[in-house]
Amino acid sequence: MNKKDGKFNFKSHKDYDDSLKYMIMSEEKGDAAPVSTTDGQLATSKFTFLVVP
Repeated sequence: MNKKDGKFNFKSHKDYDDSLKYMIMSEEKGDAAPVSTTDGQLATSKFTFLVVP
């Protein structure tokens, strides 16, 4: 992402439990997280799914 879109200033560089990542992003305590396309939370328009090759 840094090569394509420039340097990001992420809010956190911590590793969180997978069960907490959407709660953390909903509370704006995190900006991005690795996800699976089968995650049910992605069915809402609350989050944006980016594909990074």
